Amino acid sequence: MALDAILRNLAVAGEAVRTLPDHVRGQFTSTSWHSIAGLRNIVIHEYFRIDNKIIFDVVDNHVARLVDEIRRRRSGTDEAEVAADE
Repeated sequence: MALDAILRNLAVAGEAVRTLPDHVRGQFTSTSWHSIAGLRNIVIHEYFRIDNKIIFDVVDNHVARLVDEIRRRRSGTDEAEVAADE
């Protein structure tokens, strides 16, 4: 059941990034928005192609990095950088 919950959350995240404004995407230049949306498409439309090793790598490495970056920006740690991007 945990894997199902992970896949569902990755699908929701992939759908959400498709609606992000360009100026928000531009603040996270190291994030592969296309890959996030692409993973959503695999999870939703090609369920039997899912490789659990890749899913756990995404969760353990990539999601954690993105969450950390979002938290830094929300806390104002990178305020000067955000202001420069606007």
